[in-house]
Amino acid sequence: MGQEIRHRSLKLSRVFGCDKPPIVYPEDFRKTLARLAAAYAVLDLSANEDFTQVIVLPDHVSEAALLVDWIYRAENCRLDKHAQAYRQSYGLEDLEDLKIQIDKKLDGLHGGRFARIMAQLLRCQKDERLRKNDLAEEFDVDKKTIQREMSWFVKNRLAKCNINTGYSPEPRLYKLVGRLEKLDPAKYNFGDHRGSDDAEDGHGEG
Repeated sequence: MGQEIRHRSLKLSRVFGCDKPPIVYPEDFRKTLARLAAAYAVLDLSANEDFTQVIVLPDHVSEAALLVDWIYRAENCRLDKHAQAYRQSYGLEDLEDLKIQIDKKLDGLHGGRFARIMAQLLRCQKDERLRKNDLAEEFDVDKKTIQREMSWFVKNRLAKCNINTGYSPEPRLYKLVGRLEKLDPAKYNFGDHRGSDDAEDGHGEG
């Protein structure tokens, strides 16, 4: 029974997990699914002979999961679209892959520049943007180099680009850095990065 609940809740969380509406949570949906399965068992009159104990069967878990799936995909609810938009903005199913990529960039020839760009993105206020021209001047590289650097952030939905105003951080970036800081506060503390130890990093092509 527990295995069926874990299996079904994980599957639903991967597809529909989002914070609002808080039906299928992205972190742990098992307790809610267990309650729904128990409610279905009650409706199904699944109990012992004197009805003093509800008996939840794997079929009840499956039916509860199907109900949630039906609600989220219902055309007059469109909760699946809402969940999809949430995952695109906040989801970190690819956390391990992003960590590997970031480690590679930090350990690379231009790791200092990458870290300083990351720090600047994190410091952006609501209406602030990072402009390509300003970054190119700061790091003494051409705009194409900056565009290549920033394309990684845009491709991974960590920043968005406006051709007129520049680059701004996405909510997913803050969530990513928060997770990384928990793993290694010293290595991933981009807010404290000053770049003083890699002054040569601003020269040359990316």
